[in-house]
Amino acid sequence: MIKMKIDTFYFGEMEIKEDSILTFESGIPGFEEEKQFTIINLPDNPTFHILQSINNKDLSFVITV
Repeated sequence: MIKMKIDTFYFGEMEIKEDSILTFESGIPGFEEEKQFTIINLPDNPTFHILQSINNKDLSFVITV
């Protein structure tokens, strides 16, 4: 299991598993240049999660899964 550190908007620096990275080949609408994201679980909240860009700490979205 390979781990890497990323900077996040809500949680500062975090360590994530490399295999948790989601790649959007064409980016996501409005942010086509950002292609790699990870999902971060919110503590004590099973409904909402954070879709965090790997390369841009200021780009994150609250999502439900």
